[in-house]
Amino acid sequence: MKYEKLARFIIKNVGGEKNINIVQHCATRLRFELKDEEKVNKVNLENSSEILQVLFSGGQCQVVIGTHVADVYKAILATAKISTVKEQSNKNKKLLDKIFALFSGIFTPFVPVMAGAGVLRGLLTIFTSMGILTTESGTYMILYAAADAILYFMPFYLAISASRYFKIDEFIGVTLAGTMLYPTLLTAFSEGAKLSFLGLDVILIKYASSVVPIIVAVYAASLLDRLIRDRLPSIIRSFVTPLIDLIIMAPLSLLAIGPVVTFLTNVFTDGLLAVYSFNPIIFGFIFCACWQPLVIFGLHRGFIPVNLNNLATTGRDALLAMTMPSAFAQTGAALGIAFKSKNKNFKSVAAANVIPSVLGITEPLIYGTTLKAKKAFFMACLMSGFGGAVVGGAGCYTTGLPAGGILSLPLFAEHGFVWYIAGLLISFIGTLVLVLLFWKDEFVEKNDDVIKETDQLLEVDTEILGAVGTGKVLPLEIVNDSTFSSLALGNGVAIIPDEGKLYAPCDAKIVAVFPTNHAIGLRSILGAEILLHVGIDTVKMEGKGFYAFVKEGDMVKKGQLLLDFNIDEINHAGYDPTIIVIVTNTNHYNKVELLNMNTVVNNDDILRLE
Repeated sequence: MKYEKLARFIIKNVGGEKNINIVQHCATRLRFELKDEEKVNKVNLENSSEILQVLFSGGQCQVVIGTHVADVYKAILATAKISTVKEQSNKNKKLLDKIFALFSGIFTPFVPVMAGAGVLRGLLTIFTSMGILTTESGTYMILYAAADAILYFMPFYLAISASRYFKIDEFIGVTLAGTMLYPTLLTAFSEGAKLSFLGLDVILIKYASSVVPIIVAVYAASLLDRLIRDRLPSIIRSFVTPLIDLIIMAPLSLLAIGPVVTFLTNVFTDGLLAVYSFNPIIFGFIFCACWQPLVIFGLHRGFIPVNLNNLATTGRDALLAMTMPSAFAQTGAALGIAFKSKNKNFKSVAAANVIPSVLGITEPLIYGTTLKAKKAFFMACLMSGFGGAVVGGAGCYTTGLPAGGILSLPLFAEHGFVWYIAGLLISFIGTLVLVLLFWKDEFVEKNDDVIKETDQLLEVDTEILGAVGTGKVLPLEIVNDSTFSSLALGNGVAIIPDEGKLYAPCDAKIVAVFPTNHAIGLRSILGAEILLHVGIDTVKMEGKGFYAFVKEGDMVKKGQLLLDFNIDEINHAGYDPTIIVIVTNTNHYNKVELLNMNTVVNNDDILRLE
């Protein structure tokens, strides 16, 4: 069998057949659920020339193989008796993952515009301090309105996103947000008036810029909506359902949900502020030193509501300011590795990741370089702590959501900017020096213990790929999956979809349709080998919400519909619906160029292959 030796090698290094509970695969990786993850020999696996990466995520050991993973999977099943079916008892074991996925699913869609608005606000601070603009000028007022609108009207943005996530009519969610921000109620709040509803006192709260209350209100409305919708006759369902939703949920949001959630949110944020205020230097050191480990395990997403609540209610956030030195420390580590490593491949990868990380794209650097050089990663964490201590001690804060890297510097110009720069430099230079002095290069060229299949370079021609869907374009390097973002499988692009349709990027032959229908492999008539992957970890949905219109061996035309998928169902299951487009034979091209960084529709030019 073609991959028998590789299969035996993998089984041995994940702890043997008896250590494996379940094995499954998605479009690029084997997913093992093991009895004891400590038995995994990660070093041996990653030193194999047939294995791109090994990850531990969501209770799984994920061995990244590439687009031929299905063949390796078959070889493993033929080699050992291993279960491929999940037990029912596993369904509820990832509550924390589901909570973090909820945060990510609701906040991610408007993060780019919030980051842009934050940078604009920082630039306005710089322009006014330099005397270029005055706060009384019309230019300043208009630009400040653009920068501040997303914070002031935050409940509307959240209502739209939460409605999509909880699968309720978006207009019901927005109407609830409008009720909480209605001018008459805001005026009553500012004048200290007393209101009652059917004899019950209403606790008036200013919900402008609030974050959590509208999310809980929309969630409660979605439960009510599902309870009553199917019980109503179809002839009146379309207008009676929202009528009942609003009659019940509007007062309930103002009488109970809003006040209770606001109180609990304030208790949590005030507690966190009290810990920070007790000793900002110590807090900054610990928080920043631990930030990258939190990111790796996905625990950083638990701070998203806190960060946005601080920005929305006070216009500033100190926690985000203390995370930035960690990114610069990791950049310093990668630069040190690029100077010191004798492994040509590892050296070049480290060097290539430095510039993107300075611009805020750190995932490829961390997963592709510093995590592999373990001591360098922890050196960066240590120096992150010192940078965070300086930033925390100086009381630095951000006035918007940082996009990362030097492009976010204007966000920190309002207070303690010099100390903020000092904190970044301490983390960057300190880590660079530690790596150059104390990191030992333990990397050798990948061995050939496993037979490597011959990779014959096929002749390819210059080609322009069209957008595979409608939505917002993202660089592949910033998607929330290290295997894709590290470009280990090849270069490409990502799209946050506005509709659940996947189209062919070029005239091509379908070479693979995965059983769960979440991924399709194509080979263009000009030689490009392309993987289309809908969502992150959506293989776990086992095909639910996906419908393919093509099968293996079909010839398709550019712009032809390949797949329908339900975005709401993906979000509700707790997964990211981002579409991944990867040119898996990237090494056959001199250049893979991204042509469009805006919103695209089906067939718009998006990638040039040369």
